[in-house]
Amino acid sequence: MTKELKELDLEVTEEKLQKAAKITQELSKLKDIQKDQVNTAKDRFSGVKHKMKNSEGKEIEVTEKECWTDYYYNAKNAGTFEILNKKYPEIFEIEEKISKLAIELKTFFISEFGIDYTSMTITDNIRLNLGLISYQLNRVLYKMVEKIVKKVFKQEIRGMIREVVVDELSKKKFNK
Repeated sequence: MTKELKELDLEVTEEKLQKAAKITQELSKLKDIQKDQVNTAKDRFSGVKHKMKNSEGKEIEVTEKECWTDYYYNAKNAGTFEILNKKYPEIFEIEEKISKLAIELKTFFISEFGIDYTSMTITDNIRLNLGLISYQLNRVLYKMVEKIVKKVFKQEIRGMIREVVVDELSKKKFNK
């Protein structure tokens, strides 16, 4: 293997794939829950008005729909974040969990594969795909070898049984 190909080598194991899948599934589940909660809040209370002070210090009325739009573009820097956070703390608690899991997944990929999946290069993609192909080929090869060994072992046992049966039958036949 050339030096360039050696640098592309990436070890993928069942344990690594299981852990990545587990974190990804948890992350996806939390995102779905949060999305449902946000959509429910938007659908039910989009017209509800709240009073707040704008950047000039004047008191203004804003709808929850405007609050969500402001939050979407400005996140926690939004002036309306406090209104939403007071009314829907569970949504923002889930957001914290999502952030932690996203960091955990990114850290896992960097430590186990040497790849930041949030900004993969073509080389990273090639390395990951080659690692997955190698993993799958090793699994298939292992299963094939396992089947061959079982068949050979079965045949050997059959042969041994046949020999014992023939010996026993011949002993009985000649002993009569």
